[in-house]
Amino acid sequence: MLFTKPILNPDDYLVDCKDRLDTLRALMSYKRDVVKHLREVDEEIENAMHRCHHEGVTENDRYRIVDRVVVRRYVDPMKFQKMYPDIFMECIRVDIGTLESRLGKMRTDEVCDTYETKSKTVEVKHVV
Repeated sequence: MLFTKPILNPDDYLVDCKDRLDTLRALMSYKRDVVKHLREVDEEIENAMHRCHHEGVTENDRYRIVDRVVVRRYVDPMKFQKMYPDIFMECIRVDIGTLESRLGKMRTDEVCDTYETKSKTVEVKHVV
């Protein structure tokens, strides 16, 4: 058996729902489990591809493994800044994780501001 669980059925999560909050919480749990399941599927695909490569299996009577090339554009920041310095300053985005790995947390905090985002979630109330 490749996976720890069979394909997930959302109805299984909704069986004991009594109201809208129960339903919301059940759907959020379902989504969490589906994402986990998809990660397992991705891992199995990667393992199967590795085994095929290791064993030299590239095709059979119905399928073959082919290279797929995807070309994506990216901005050369040095060229962009040199050609359009004003627009560059308006558009700059820095990945904080990369910055922390280069500068450390304390020095990164010196150049960062913070902001809050709010979202809704459902949590289990602990009744005393």
